[in-house]
Amino acid sequence: MAPFFIQFRMRSSSPSPSVPEAPRFVMVPGQCDLTCIWCNYRSNPPKEPMDFGRLLGQLEGLYAQGVRRVCFGHQSSEPTTCSDFPELVLQAHGMGFQSISLYTSGLRLSELAYVRRLKSCGLSAVNISLPGIDETIADILLGRAGATAAKLAALEHCASEGLQASATLMFVRPALSGMRRSVEGLRALASRWPESIRFQGTLLSPVVDEDPRRYPLFWPSYGEVAWTMRDIKTSAPDFKLFSSDAPSCVAGRIPGLCSERQTMPRIPYVKPAKSCGRCRFSRQCPGVFAPYIKSHGGVSPASFLRGVAPRIPDVKMLAKQIRELKEP
Repeated sequence: MAPFFIQFRMRSSSPSPSVPEAPRFVMVPGQCDLTCIWCNYRSNPPKEPMDFGRLLGQLEGLYAQGVRRVCFGHQSSEPTTCSDFPELVLQAHGMGFQSISLYTSGLRLSELAYVRRLKSCGLSAVNISLPGIDETIADILLGRAGATAAKLAALEHCASEGLQASATLMFVRPALSGMRRSVEGLRALASRWPESIRFQGTLLSPVVDEDPRRYPLFWPSYGEVAWTMRDIKTSAPDFKLFSSDAPSCVAGRIPGLCSERQTMPRIPYVKPAKSCGRCRFSRQCPGVFAPYIKSHGGVSPASFLRGVAPRIPDVKMLAKQIRELKEP
């Protein structure tokens, strides 16, 4: 599971204060079956037993607070690796939750029988992230051979069983050169179940990593993102890319980029003097994630207008770099 989430909000002309718009996350302590490069790429958290009673108590507490939308899965946990997870969904459904969703790696959902079981227990929606549909690159980034095919199969199974299935394309740097083909592939898949499958992209939220190699290898420059989005727009003009904290100068110049422009806690931001000194957004903008400046240089709006074509990764070199990152 990736720790970077897009929260989908239901809009209403007269929202009820007792029902939150966004689902509340409930962490089920299952070990993830992947080691995605943007998440728990070094190791899974220590295995801990699923405390069914505690989770039921948490659900009961949320329901008593007026919560009616709940989402299982958070941080690097993977609910589907817990044998009691279907029973937990069933209990949540019996309590009266109106929407029960799941953030998942999707590997277990490549089994149609398991999808049907979760649907019968009351699951209503599934969210799966992937760095693209090119298995050669994506499987390396996911840390497991066959993971990409399993995720795509999971999306099909969920849609065929009437679950709402959301796919989030992670804009990881090595995947950008094939992103348009990935969008086109997901678009073709979604056309078969237009009411059940939706997809979008996301820029990773800033993460402070002690290993200086990780950021420049996998976090793209804004110029590369701009080029990629323009490439995507030639065949998928409605495609949206979400970001939690892209600077104002970035959010307004990259086509299709939607940003909440929120600062992330415990994250260092800086303002490059040359780029930000005369910017009309300077007073309201916290600046740019500090490791971005160190890796990619100052933020120049001109680079967003031109765009910078991302490199096509060398597969063997990419695999070697990831192996080295995963070494203790």
